[in-house]
Amino acid sequence: MTKSSKEIATIELLKQQLTIKDEQIATANKLADQAQQLDLTTHNQSQLPQKALTKETNNERHGWLWKITH
Repeated sequence: MTKSSKEIATIELLKQQLTIKDEQIATANKLADQAQQLDLTTHNQSQLPQKALTKETNNERHGWLWKITH
């Protein structure tokens, strides 16, 4: 069974489309990874001031003598 030139052209076109789709999927995965990293970074940065504020609040609870000796 031989394939006609139209069938061969169709197969080649489908192969090219699959290659493009594979590249799009790879790009989408890369962007999703970057977005997740950015989300984690943003989340971690937003927690930093809270930790500093908590430490400052804890220091305010102690008297002047504790602050001098510690």
